[in-house]
Amino acid sequence: MKPRVYKGGRPGHVTYYLLIPKDVVDSLGIKSDDDFILNVEQKDGEVILCYKRMKKS
Repeated sequence: MKPRVYKGGRPGHVTYYLLIPKDVVDSLGIKSDDDFILNVEQKDGEVILCYKRMKKS
């Protein structure tokens, strides 16, 4: 899988968006109102992005 990343945001702010393929979203049951926490690590020159879905109470 090759992720698509694009730049956007408001004037004065830069935001990078990581697009997840639709088949991955469908298979994991991700919904537009799900909340996620992002953890970023660097190991052996690689960047590891780990998203954790938070259940709503």
